[in-house]
Amino acid sequence: MGNSDIKREIKRFEKDYVRNEWEESVRLGVKREQLPKSRILDKEGVKRLLKEKKTLIEVAKPFMRELYDIVNNSGFSVTLTDENACLLDFVGDKDIIENSVNKVNFVIGSYWTPDCLGNTAIYTSIKYKKPIQLVGNEHYLYNYGDWTCSSSPIMVNGQLIGAISMKGYSKHTHLHTLGMVVAATKAIENQLVIIEKNVKLNNNMRYQQAVSEFIDSGFIAIDHQGIVTFLNNAGAEILNVNSEDIVGKHIESLFGETTDILEVLKTRKGYENREYKKYDRNRKITLHLIKTANPIIDCNGKIIGVIEKFSKIKTINNMIRNFVGNYGKFTFDEIITDDSAMKKAIKLAKIAANSESKVIVYGESGTGKELFVQSIHNASNRSDESFIAMNCSAIPNELIESELFGYESGSFTGASKDGHLGKFEMANGGTLFLDEIGDMPLHMQVKMLRCIQSNQITRIGSSNIIDLDVRIICATNKNLMDECKNGNFREDLYYRLNVLSIVIPPLRERKGDIRLLLNHFIEIMNRKLGKNIKTVSDNALRLLENYDWPGNVRELENMMERAVNICDREVIDVEDLSENITNQKYKSINTIAKELTCAVTGKALSPVEEAEYKMLHEALTAARGNISKTAGILRLSRNTVYSRINKYSIDVEAITN
Repeated sequence: MGNSDIKREIKRFEKDYVRNEWEESVRLGVKREQLPKSRILDKEGVKRLLKEKKTLIEVAKPFMRELYDIVNNSGFSVTLTDENACLLDFVGDKDIIENSVNKVNFVIGSYWTPDCLGNTAIYTSIKYKKPIQLVGNEHYLYNYGDWTCSSSPIMVNGQLIGAISMKGYSKHTHLHTLGMVVAATKAIENQLVIIEKNVKLNNNMRYQQAVSEFIDSGFIAIDHQGIVTFLNNAGAEILNVNSEDIVGKHIESLFGETTDILEVLKTRKGYENREYKKYDRNRKITLHLIKTANPIIDCNGKIIGVIEKFSKIKTINNMIRNFVGNYGKFTFDEIITDDSAMKKAIKLAKIAANSESKVIVYGESGTGKELFVQSIHNASNRSDESFIAMNCSAIPNELIESELFGYESGSFTGASKDGHLGKFEMANGGTLFLDEIGDMPLHMQVKMLRCIQSNQITRIGSSNIIDLDVRIICATNKNLMDECKNGNFREDLYYRLNVLSIVIPPLRERKGDIRLLLNHFIEIMNRKLGKNIKTVSDNALRLLENYDWPGNVRELENMMERAVNICDREVIDVEDLSENITNQKYKSINTIAKELTCAVTGKALSPVEEAEYKMLHEALTAARGNISKTAGILRLSRNTVYSRINKYSIDVEAITN
């Protein structure tokens, strides 16, 4: 690569220290393709250096080992240099060190400077006296293109004395690697300051050990008087403060007079997973944390401080999501179809994925409504956030409010003493899927409407407001407009939710997909059951394609699992199918309605008559053929019910059997 090419390469970097150090490497005559050069102290020089830096090495070594252990020994090394970037100590995987001897000079007394190695994170952090991370091709030498190096200088009383660096393959490097290095560096600096002042080394070692246990979270430490002695970078970011401004001040300046951490000083008892909320004047939550604290006890049993770990509630929710599966599992690629109506629904769903508008997915039971909803979530800009689902018809009316909005401790008899997160809070930042929205009680619909309009909720038993950023997607097997007309669903809520409507056709209307779905389910069931079924016979396929599939794709999947279980050949035949398919006696109400003719006019039923027939049939079924109960359900007279039974030639006795 010529100088003009390198200059163009340099200009593309946004970080000034990367550009500057590339230019320095060019000035020193370093070639990008060259192997690292060696500049190593002689034996006597190494001996003098190690003696001079003995305290630094001894103090840094356990923290280096702890950093190494935290990353589970997965392709990382941790190095310590003096203020001139001369290597003092290192720890790392045996293979990574052996593979790097000719590249990085893992030799005590070797210099990691630009004239030898081009730009390095450890030299750059020393030069600029700040934490530095170099990723991949930010390194000048081609040999370092697959590394990520994170380094932080060690400063004691304003004097630079060395640096810590962690190096590993970029594919294994975590976003928090630099933060861990910085936290370890701070711990080393604190230890050295205490050593310099000749104060209680043993107590400080316990303090540093307690700090190191919380490196991956925000944490704060106070002494026995409540004065803040340490606040890590993650904690400062969570609290939106500068750690330098907080250290040395009383803890009340951060959390107020009632902060829980002061209780630990008095009682000597810590606490776990305690919820903390900070409010503004309007009782809106400005800070929402989960905190755990432990006292620090010296070797004489005296309490010398408290250390508290804290995380944003959203971080905890994300952890819960990853552990319990609160995320969308399906994508559009998993929707199997060659049907034009389904393709139209998928196209609309993809449009919805790129929008923040409310969505209602319509479809009969078993058509795959949640498959569509999860696919929308996973194709949206919220895909990395929680996906929370709730079936509105599966939760008792008296519990649905607490499930949605959560409650505070002691809000009602039987309430958890720790309170309860509602679905809205769990989904904050992500997607809330409300299945069977048509079955939501009317009194809850009012509260849902208020929540959607304000993007805020209040837990049961609380007056504090929680701001929301939630994408709401609903699904139903009902015609919500009809439900509005019948007084079962609020029109104002309907119009709020029904911005984008996606209709999933039932399987009986897309018979061409049956063969595709059969092959898909055979493949799945073969893996699940250890079978080797190849296909379905023509006779069996004919029956399957003629069947009405009232349970839609879900019924087809269950039927195929049964058939694969039973079949002891490579081809599923008629004898492996269930009786309702082989007998072809069952048809859905929808199909019956379409095939009926009016007993009065002799003509095919109109759409209104089809709907009337279905409502009557469903009411008779629910009432087990009792005419009085049927009339009560439909709010009609008995004579009208009899008239419609005759009109549609309904066999009431057949319904009751």
